[in-house]
Amino acid sequence: MIREIGVELQAQLKIQGVPLLVVDGPEPTKTTTWGRERIVVEYDADGTDQIRPARSQHRNPEVWHEVAEACKITIYAQAVTAGALVAEHRRRAKSVRDQVVNALEVVAANRKNGVAVTGGRLVTPEDLKDTERAGGAAYELTFVWSRAIEVRTFAGAKRPEGDITGFTNTTSVRISDDGAGETACGEA
Repeated sequence: MIREIGVELQAQLKIQGVPLLVVDGPEPTKTTTWGRERIVVEYDADGTDQIRPARSQHRNPEVWHEVAEACKITIYAQAVTAGALVAEHRRRAKSVRDQVVNALEVVAANRKNGVAVTGGRLVTPEDLKDTERAGGAAYELTFVWSRAIEVRTFAGAKRPEGDITGFTNTTSVRISDDGAGETACGEA
């Protein structure tokens, strides 16, 4: 699911004019340089999923529960001016954050899911803590993504459905006591 959210988030951010690329996380290697702006979307390993009863009824597939999955977006941003100050990098990261929050709402509405931002903060990647000059800023945004837990088999099948065929519905209406005046409704 997080992969699809990332793809749709990228499309929405493109519409909003955000030039950063959305990538799937966790990234295979740790950040060792500020050289690449990006938005990393992943499940939050430090977060907790919340499972609760479904808010509405569904027939097929049935839905008995909903899950709010803990997710995280990390924004790596760099101000575009040469010799930019830390404050300028942070301003760009927060500007991207604002666009991401709005785009998440659009993606959730289009998918008919729920999203709730649970927090955000500026962070320094572990491998870049000892650098003398910050060449960018990183902003971590946590959120929960709500979706239904459908009642299906492990292979993904839902309950079987069928069509009603050969059905005839007839309504008899008597106009007088002699039995005349029958009306038929439906197919014969």
